[in-house]
Amino acid sequence: LVAREWLDPHGGQHTVLPIHLRGLKGHDLVSAFAVKRPDGTRSLLVINKDPKNPVNVTLSGLGKSPLRFTSYSCSEYAWQPDGSQGHPSRNLAASTRSIPWDRTVSIPPWSLAVIR
Repeated sequence: LVAREWLDPHGGQHTVLPIHLRGLKGHDLVSAFAVKRPDGTRSLLVINKDPKNPVNVTLSGLGKSPLRFTSYSCSEYAWQPDGSQGHPSRNLAASTRSIPWDRTVSIPPWSLAVIR
């Protein structure tokens, strides 16, 4: 997800961009990172480390076209604990959908999300 969605998998120079998270008081379980990709597009990685609660994010500065939203969460992955025999009980591909540029998007609990 990070190497193929957030960053350009073909390589090239990526520029880290400043980002400001507002309205998340008391929500230190959210991290976000933005880059300008070699093709000139911007990409945002949001990590929600809260195991129970989604985080609503309102976007700005990513353009006015529909955005690609890709997330990987407990909907796609689950671990079956069993000591040294532990294994994934669910291991699906990340989910991807198109979202309007001017809408609030919900980042699932315990997830990685890329918006570009």
